[in-house]
Amino acid sequence: MRTKRQYKAAVIGCGIIGVLAEADPKRIKPATHAGSFFRHPRIKLVGLCDISTETLKKVSKLFPGVPTFTSAAEMIDCLKPEIVSVATHSDTHYKFVKLATEGGARAIICEKPITRTIKEGKKMIEICKKNKTLLFIDHQRHFDSLIRKAREKIKSLGQIRQASIFYTKGLRHNGIHAIDLLRFFLGKTQWVRGFKNSLTSQKGYENIDGLISFKSGSLGVLQSLNGNEYSIFELYFYGSKGYLGLKNSGFEIEEKRVRDSVYFQGYRELSEPKKWPGRNPRSMMGPMVKHVIACLDGIERPLSRGEDGLAALEVILALKRSAESNGRRVNCEV
Repeated sequence: MRTKRQYKAAVIGCGIIGVLAEADPKRIKPATHAGSFFRHPRIKLVGLCDISTETLKKVSKLFPGVPTFTSAAEMIDCLKPEIVSVATHSDTHYKFVKLATEGGARAIICEKPITRTIKEGKKMIEICKKNKTLLFIDHQRHFDSLIRKAREKIKSLGQIRQASIFYTKGLRHNGIHAIDLLRFFLGKTQWVRGFKNSLTSQKGYENIDGLISFKSGSLGVLQSLNGNEYSIFELYFYGSKGYLGLKNSGFEIEEKRVRDSVYFQGYRELSEPKKWPGRNPRSMMGPMVKHVIACLDGIERPLSRGEDGLAALEVILALKRSAESNGRRVNCEV
């Protein structure tokens, strides 16, 4: 029997999502890029990089024996990793993706947003294509098996009339996950209208509420809340034949079907919610890395590609332009 290929992996950026969330006792493991690599049987975590020596001290306690670097270029040149995660701020993504791609990486997992600008995002995608490197953007819920199942299930709900999503902590932070999920379920957008929400915005996190029109005819409603008060990430789809809800950060999924009204003769209503079976909560980082390996094996086709990350960025930038123009409608066909 042929032995399946093993891969070397490295992480650039050792903050919360890169490494440090592994120390959170409440999170289901793996909770980070590094943890996902470390636990996958076909991957060897060979290097961790961060510009902060204090962060690297913490990292070494979580993953003892894994070499650490303050220079990404040195790490790439020394270790030649085949899979690289870029978990840094978005204004550095292009630089590090280019470095990893030219260093021979076969797959790159880049945090969201893909970049700060559309121009850099396009350049990132082009350089990965040129070097035949698979580029994935870490919109985690793309890779979760239950959410992928929900995406198929939504087809049975008829025409989706309305989709409502609630988020906290900024349009560029959690808001872009909301946009990505709406596109994942409903397809391409055609226009947006955005409105600044000063009541829910926090220091460092600008919240924008909005309307998003989809080419399918569906309308998405984006609503923000204040993350200092509580966190929320929930998505509700209302179709002509029923309802589907992704609750509790997407960990819980429920559905309702249309039935004759219990209270009014001749009326129709939605049934009581039926919860889907499945582990709650569950890791959404582990399935991401599993999917990357399946793509390298040629078994699966990439989800959450660079193009998807770029489209999500275009939508949030369009929402921001609209909000700066008092809710003016902005065309955004992506």
